[in-house]
Amino acid sequence: MEYLKKLSENLATLVVLFFLPLVLATDFIYKVSAGVTRYTFSLKGVIVVVLGFFVLRKVLLSKQYKTLGLLLILVAFNIISNYTLNLDQQAIYYSLYMQSLFLFGLIIVVFFQQFYDSFKVKPVLNLLKLIIVLNFVLILIGYFFEAPFFKSYSNRFGINGMFKSNAEASYFYMLAITLFYIYKGKFSYFFLITCVLSSLFCGSKTLYFFLLISSVYFVFIKIKSRIERKYFGVFMTVFFIVAISLISLGILYIIENNEVLNRVYTDNGLITAFFSYRDVLIVDVINEVTERWHLIHYFIGGIGAVSYTTQTDFVDLFLNYGFIGTSIYLFIYFRTIYSYSNKKIILLLIPVILSILLRGNFLHYPSVSLISIVIFVTINKIYKKEYYGKEM
Repeated sequence: MEYLKKLSENLATLVVLFFLPLVLATDFIYKVSAGVTRYTFSLKGVIVVVLGFFVLRKVLLSKQYKTLGLLLILVAFNIISNYTLNLDQQAIYYSLYMQSLFLFGLIIVVFFQQFYDSFKVKPVLNLLKLIIVLNFVLILIGYFFEAPFFKSYSNRFGINGMFKSNAEASYFYMLAITLFYIYKGKFSYFFLITCVLSSLFCGSKTLYFFLLISSVYFVFIKIKSRIERKYFGVFMTVFFIVAISLISLGILYIIENNEVLNRVYTDNGLITAFFSYRDVLIVDVINEVTERWHLIHYFIGGIGAVSYTTQTDFVDLFLNYGFIGTSIYLFIYFRTIYSYSNKKIILLLIPVILSILLRGNFLHYPSVSLISIVIFVTINKIYKKEYYGKEM
């Protein structure tokens, strides 16, 4: 009984310490093997079953029938949409796969809410520090020795180390930079600088955008309290004009000095270059939806009817769940996070939130969901301890 009690008191911590390194390791193996070795998919299936079991048990024991009911409605919508679309076998497999990815992200969020008190910051923070240092070493090896399996892209500059994709790397470093901006512990500036340098090597437009906007934003936070009230309006006007100018120039500089992006910019314009063809994908998907969806699918979704996702979270969420399902999904997601998050921390996460809205590939990427929620919970607990003296 003592063992079970200790397990319950540290469950979220043990889940992170066990599964996060395994996810990163199997993702890296998948990357090195060019998609041949697919252990990472099996592992994520195991994770969703294990965490789903704990969530279901906790929800039933605490009689949170509303949460369970809403989750079952989303599953029912997926089943109905698959049945009413008359999909072939391949389309059904694709549809079930995409639906499971969105469900994975939701279960991760609910799990850390249900077991929030069992999340201990110190061991998780040490693991994150290890990942930061190890990946920086791998990035340097990839840069100096031109190791292909550490690269982000095959046709342009970018080195992301162990991360399988730049989506993983982008969200990891955006949140890690925010974490070590807040955290005032030993060597915090070392890890902050290491994260910034690693971000520059990744070659991700999202990370460059985040670095630009977060630099401007954090400077704004630092100096706004020192401005006298009578000059505040003038300061705000001048500051935002300068900020928007710098961010715009930064984006144009990145595009102009990247061969691939510059070619896309020349052929298709700034929007397509900045969003990496996502605007084109959205137009193509709209055409498919118009042709294959019935009225019911606009309410419950029908992702099996489209050939590919748009890599834009809210559009892809709508494709999967429709108007009603998307509303339920976002209600569960944000209500769950809001229930344990420090409200002031949202202001510090504005640069991350803006980057998520621009980049996408957040809600239905299992590795991204796990990494992001782990660091978010760490930020939340550290923020509370740093500013309110609560125990971690």
